[in-house]
Amino acid sequence: ASEYKKAMGLLRKPVGWWGKKSSESDGCSKENGAIDCAPAAPPVLLISAKTGFGLEELWQTISKYREFTNSSGNVIEKRKKQNRYWMWKYLRERVLETAKNNPRVKSRADDIEKCLDEGLMAPRVA
Repeated sequence: ASEYKKAMGLLRKPVGWWGKKSSESDGCSKENGAIDCAPAAPPVLLISAKTGFGLEELWQTISKYREFTNSSGNVIEKRKKQNRYWMWKYLRERVLETAKNNPRVKSRADDIEKCLDEGLMAPRVA
């Protein structure tokens, strides 16, 4: 378990990802203007599905983490960013697919690809 704890300490963490936020006077760090009292890494727990050892502590840890992330608004903000990312990703894919299926665009693209293959045009210019 100690090796896992050391490995978890190597992870980069976003501000406030695990624990409660408070103040610098409580020994919290200040990173990019945000106060963070989260531990360096989540706890490493020893559990056994076979014997049931540690399952109660695991569930308590999961519940504590979910309660923190829901109350801090971290999950909501993360979901907003994810939704925007996927919207733009989908839009880019649809626009590109529409352009590729357009006969005029396809013809022009074939001409440009030929120029690229022959070294007559740089990719940036294309």
